[in-house]
Amino acid sequence: MTRHRHVIMALLLAATALPARAAAQQSKAPPRGFLFGIGGGRSSVRDSRTDEQGSGGMISFRIGAGVGRGITPMVEAVGHRLSDVALPERVATAEHVLSTSAFLASVQVELPASFYARPGVGSAYHQFVAPDSATDEDGALYADIETVPAASLALGRTMLVARPLVVAVEGTALWTRNGEVSGDRRSLGIQVIAMVRF
Repeated sequence: MTRHRHVIMALLLAATALPARAAAQQSKAPPRGFLFGIGGGRSSVRDSRTDEQGSGGMISFRIGAGVGRGITPMVEAVGHRLSDVALPERVATAEHVLSTSAFLASVQVELPASFYARPGVGSAYHQFVAPDSATDEDGALYADIETVPAASLALGRTMLVARPLVVAVEGTALWTRNGEVSGDRRSLGIQVIAMVRF
């Protein structure tokens, strides 16, 4: 986990050192119009109730529209450790499942030097393993999902602009409340985003 955090910090520091070719253009003409983005990277998830944590791939999608003054409202879908979802409906081990996904309403705010911040709120889905009371098998388990509130914050920087394509690197944090079975979850990640503005 410590090594994973060091990698995230190193990538974010590297992003700040990269030249922002479009910084001047962005300051003169705040982004407007329709935006579509897709990203991928790596994240870590920790569940407070089970004290389990693990890292895995993450993926995100977003769609929004710039309204001027560097403000872009959008909706996002993000998934952490989605490979856990590939588990069969009934599993034979007590391995904890940390797959966490969320749908968020967020607002991306452009900052100086091509940086941006994007806070958001919405609903998240915790996948977890629970005893299967529907069978007579001892130790039988199944994968289930519960819905919980969520909040997020992303900090990033535009690395390359080749209109209409914008490429950025960003660090993300997703906080989700505990459900009846799963605990509060914290998901931290780093991802590369490709965004197209029309």
